[in-house]
Amino acid sequence: MTNKLPYYVLVFMAAYFFIPKDWLFEPTEALTFNADSLREVALTFDQRHLPQTVVNTAYADLGKAIFFDTRLSKNHQVACASCHNPGLGFSDGRDRAQGIDIGPRNTPTLINIAWSEWLFWDGRSYSLAHQALGPLESPIEHGLDRLSLAEAVIRYHEVLYQEAFGLVELSEDFGSKIPTRKQEQRFSDISLELATYGLATLASESIQLRTIKDASRLSMSPQELFQARYGRPTQTTIKVPHSDSQKLATNQIAINAAIALDHFQRTIVALSSPFDEFIAKLSQSPTANDAFSDRFGPKQWQGFQVFIESGCHNCHSGPRFTDDQFHNIGLPILNEKIDLGRALGIMKIDQSTIPCSNLESETEACREIPYLNKSAIETMGAFKTPTLRNLTKTQAFMHDGRFDSIDQVLQHYLNVVGGESQGIGHTSESLIDVNWSEEEIEHLKMFLDSLNSPITFHE
Repeated sequence: MTNKLPYYVLVFMAAYFFIPKDWLFEPTEALTFNADSLREVALTFDQRHLPQTVVNTAYADLGKAIFFDTRLSKNHQVACASCHNPGLGFSDGRDRAQGIDIGPRNTPTLINIAWSEWLFWDGRSYSLAHQALGPLESPIEHGLDRLSLAEAVIRYHEVLYQEAFGLVELSEDFGSKIPTRKQEQRFSDISLELATYGLATLASESIQLRTIKDASRLSMSPQELFQARYGRPTQTTIKVPHSDSQKLATNQIAINAAIALDHFQRTIVALSSPFDEFIAKLSQSPTANDAFSDRFGPKQWQGFQVFIESGCHNCHSGPRFTDDQFHNIGLPILNEKIDLGRALGIMKIDQSTIPCSNLESETEACREIPYLNKSAIETMGAFKTPTLRNLTKTQAFMHDGRFDSIDQVLQHYLNVVGGESQGIGHTSESLIDVNWSEEEIEHLKMFLDSLNSPITFHE
């Protein structure tokens, strides 16, 4: 070749032009349910299937105090509740989260989070305690380092901390004159297979052309090229205690604060909707008609049937209306920005400085970590299935908050099969080619409204 393009450019171009498009996305056929089978499916959403949660009251007391305290932030203006507002369904109503700075993703609700496995849109945390440290130590959210977090917890909540975890012995100069260093990054390189696949499935023509141009002029492997553009995290500066004893104390206080937040968040529950009342009656009734009420009647039941036959329950399953898994639903690229989703989340798990064994207890997600596949193409552009409960309080929608209404969300699913191009990666086969009538859309929305319920949490 006269241009002598590097090998990796050829790999990228070959992958782009020769990966079969019908292999990238082949939708599932719609199903039909009779009255008996629809009733049987409906009962799988019974909240009595959820395991009982265990909450330590002393931990939850401390966790609540931390959750609503803006002093646990660099500028004393950001609390956990700033983004997870109880009045807004423990979300914030924004398209993207705003702490000290504006983040890249939407704030997910915390309702019924006690039963969640992976946390964050990309699943980079494997427990509520592990998740809690992320925003506190993020430079764009609370902006604290590990030492400042520990100091603030003891300064402002020493009594509650001691009631929960016992006395803490610190030297008089705890936190004074502490040097800084760069945090060690343990970031796994994206695999050749995943990088090449990701480049090949980019749907934006302008990004395709720019990427090819970059590849032809830069001495980068596909992994390096892809991470440079779409995923390598930046290093952050953290304060490090100057003695081993202070370092141990600092880490333990921070971990205990996270455990306290874990226990408080376990109490945030919304499971008393009209739909829940209907399901409780349905479990004791031979037919759906016998379980209807003024709050859940024939139209909501017809909306549920549309929901099931359209395959929505393939992902939005169980009492919490989420499978806790990650799916690429074919969202087009927004503002020329790529988000790798679960693919990046899996790689970020390697960055954690807190192993599962240091937390209160190991979770099911912890046990899955050794078996995560960092090269799985299904993870590219996939995001965690959000709950459908209390949707009217938790908008905007999708991981980047691109949709302001349920109507826009439903329109996406009308377009995604054979319509608008996906952003990146492999669109899930669980999506069904839907063609809803106006009446079906109205009934579906009425069913979704029936999932709204009051939220209770630790007082």
